[in-house]
This record gives sequence, structure tokens and C-alpha cells, in this order.
Amino acid sequence: MAAEPDALATTKTIISDNWTSGNTDSVTPNFFVTTEQPLRIDYNFTATTILIYLASHTTEPNGLGPSHPERTVDRVSVDIRTKKSRSHLRNCYNEVRRIFASRVNTPDSNFQQWIPIGFQDFSTIEFFRYVYDLNLRNWVLAR
Repeated sequence: MAAEPDALATTKTIISDNWTSGNTDSVTPNFFVTTEQPLRIDYNFTATTILIYLASHTTEPNGLGPSHPERTVDRVSVDIRTKKSRSHLRNCYNEVRRIFASRVNTPDSNFQQWIPIGFQDFSTIEFFRYVYDLNLRNWVLAR
């Protein structure tokens, strides 16, 4: 099988390279890639942080033989965290949505489709957090 592209590194590069701080109160967040889902939340940070982690990876065989591509789907979660305000969190979320909306029609060369799934709000009274999920699809020839 051909080498599969790294979904986490590609996602981080696309977000960090296309981030416009003017849309988010002149704040550029810290970007981190984690290999596992973060279970512990550190309440002692002050900066806006975006964690990128792989929620699931599936490979779906085509069933038509080795000359036809099989589809790989990586579900990537973009975890946006801040203590600043809910409006700042919403601005960061809108910026992430803007970046990936531009990628749906003009995908990166590593993945053929970027499909937004939705987001969940995990905010508390003093800690604001959204988790934005998207699927990255790729067709690879089976060898």
C-alpha cells in the first residue's frame, strides 16, 4: 500500500499557515498536535490553545480488486480552548471554520476531501472550549 499522509501534521500546517489574527482579536493561539485525546484539562494556562488530535482512522476496501483505490478516512478533532471570553472563543471557531471551508473546494494535495462534521461546546463558567470535528478522506491504491 502507498504511504498514507499524516492527517495531524497536515491539519496543523494548514491552520497555522492560514490563521489571520485580525479575525481573532489580534491573537494567534498556540498550536499543538497530540497523539491521544486529551483527557485532563489544565486550568492554569492563560493563552488561547488549539489542540489537534486523531479521533479515529478507518480504511474501507473498495471490493473491486487491487487496481481500484481504497478509501481512508481520518476523523480529526480541533480542540479550541481559551480563558479569555466566549466571544473570543467564537471568533477562533469562526476562523477555523473559515480555513476549512476554503479547503473543501480546494483541498490540500495530501487529501482529496475535507468534510466538516460539526462541533461540541464543552465550556464552563471560567473555561471556554469548543471541539470541531472533520473528516479527511483519501483514496489510496492497494498494493
